[in-house]
Amino acid sequence: MITFAIDQQITKLLIDSTKLTGIEPPLAWERFRMGERFAHAARGSAIKVVLVARPEMLDPERFGMTVARNRGLLANVFTSEAEALAWL
Repeated sequence: MITFAIDQQITKLLIDSTKLTGIEPPLAWERFRMGERFAHAARGSAIKVVLVARPEMLDPERFGMTVARNRGLLANVFTSEAEALAWL
């Protein structure tokens, strides 16, 4: 999604994962890899990415988003679309 958005010159991306089912909350190493992959996909562009997820899927410390930010991606995660849109 991030690569496609960049290719289409989209600068703000909202990813809504609230309807996904059958997925357990990610472990710390999975959050780390997700943050790395998000940042790598952004390729240093100015895209702003926000993820909307169910509360049980979020890490209170936002570890995955911290990893992505530390690698140059402006990203955040919220439990409501309204909060996510306000952040964008």
